[in-house]
Amino acid sequence: MKKILLLSAIILVTVCATGQEKKSDLMRKCYVETAAARYDLDEAQQKTLSEAYVARKKTANEINKKKKSGEVSAEMIQSQKQANYSTFMDVLKALTGKKQRELTAFDTETYKKCAQ
Repeated sequence: MKKILLLSAIILVTVCATGQEKKSDLMRKCYVETAAARYDLDEAQQKTLSEAYVARKKTANEINKKKKSGEVSAEMIQSQKQANYSTFMDVLKALTGKKQRELTAFDTETYKKCAQ
């Protein structure tokens, strides 16, 4: 009986983790494809944007883990989130040549579109 419960738990954890990874991958692809279509990005630029997007999400997850564990203060969390966002936006600005205001609107709009 214990073996069956343990096996069921392992399968459940694996399925959940795989599902989250697939959703994250779909969101990344959607974001990069939308940016490529709007700003005429070539393959190398798309790869750079994809890597920056993954780094942004990975860093955001690490920040959220620190927040939940109480390792750092609320002000520090906010400054880390802002620095993470700024780093990503700097890459996006370099790739597109557009201004921050336009890219911020694009980021918000595209995130909502891809999250559905």
